[in-house]
Amino acid sequence: MLELIADSGLPVAHFSGISRITGQIHGRSWREHPITIEELPTLVRLLSAALFTAVCYLSGMRPGEVLNLRRGCRDTDEKTGESLVHGFRGKGFDRVPDQPDASEPLRPWVVVDVVHAAIGLLEELHDLPLLFPSSLISAHGQRPATVNARTDRAMNDDIQDLISWINSTYRGADSGAPIPADPAGRINANNRYRRTLARFIVRKPRGLIAAHYNTVILTQK
Repeated sequence: MLELIADSGLPVAHFSGISRITGQIHGRSWREHPITIEELPTLVRLLSAALFTAVCYLSGMRPGEVLNLRRGCRDTDEKTGESLVHGFRGKGFDRVPDQPDASEPLRPWVVVDVVHAAIGLLEELHDLPLLFPSSLISAHGQRPATVNARTDRAMNDDIQDLISWINSTYRGADSGAPIPADPAGRINANNRYRRTLARFIVRKPRGLIAAHYNTVILTQK
């Protein structure tokens, strides 16, 4: 078949593009050429890592709590209009993780609109029950994606790959890497992401009081 196409003399593109590029960064298209079929699995995995980062970074949820979020977890408080996310706690004095048959109630987190938007995009990436299934691009024999979430280690690898992809694809204003090497070493979501919420709170008016209150609440989860 390939020989017939080559002998036909018809022009054939070097890649099969998917749709057209509409997203922009500072008024410019984020890339020149359409996404190819070959690139799609990797880009979907990296997008999932980026959305995981947004949800962790801006919600105060533990990484494990985020990884186990399920489709339809978004909600809005009828009285206050606040955006909510419903999930399962990662820790707590009355939690029983060693009793899988015990039914644990969902708990709400109050979040910003960006978190809701990130979850909405995750729900468009696939139709599986978990927002972060064990794999989005290939079958997983031992941990089927229909009932298993992505592991912490796998997501940490995805985050590292996301950083590498950004640095190899784009350049900063000084022609350097947009994401410089982290002086603390490789990013581990469990050690980093949840602590960023207090950093933003403490920089607001009366932030030290708010940060202290936030710390007390988080330690009681």
